Amino acid sequence: MTAKEWLRKSVAADIRITTLSAAGAAVGALVVLFITFVLVYAILGLVFGILLPSADTLRVLTALVVVGLLFVGNARAGPDYLASLSGNTSASAADTVGGKIPGGARIPHPPPDSARSFLRLLASIVYSGPRAANLSFRLFAKARRLKSMDFDGCAAVIALLYSRNSRWTYQELERKIPQLPWNLILYQLKDVDGIIFFTSDPPGLTLADRLREELRLMSI
Repeated sequence: MTAKEWLRKSVAADIRITTLSAAGAAVGALVVLFITFVLVYAILGLVFGILLPSADTLRVLTALVVVGLLFVGNARAGPDYLASLSGNTSASAADTVGGKIPGGARIPHPPPDSARSFLRLLASIVYSGPRAANLSFRLFAKARRLKSMDFDGCAAVIALLYSRNSRWTYQELERKIPQLPWNLILYQLKDVDGIIFFTSDPPGLTLADRLREELRLMSI
């Protein structure tokens, strides 16, 4: 089997898995977003039912706006926000006790970590729909990238990486195969599981041991 044949087979399997995962994430996102819409609609019913009893259309539009704002909030929050909510705050004795009451006893306060954990859990629940939708979009985008892969160029690089156990620098690769569109090839190789990108000097590429062993078993 040639490197190109192996790559086509591997990418075809990856496309199937990625597409199924994307479809699953899309279905999950729709279910979660629908549940979110229903909950928001019901909560708004408590408000509009008192102030505007016949404002069903307004309730629907407001609920849709709230669901849309969840996507905006999720995009603005990002992973760093949740990381800050799960900070490594250890409560000391001074943090977990409050003022004195008659008799010298002290009133305990909840540790800061409890509030952080609650906020992190609340944010995870509220943003679960938009995150599932974003995951679905990313997976579908990956499937499209895989379908348009330059199999000749990527297979040539993989065969070259397989010929050496140590890293190949970018300069060495370009000297060996100067005709390749290297910016595109390197971008596409990031979707191939088992290729290691070195950012330390000298930057370059190599194969993970498991991929090297797989290629060896395929007699490439």
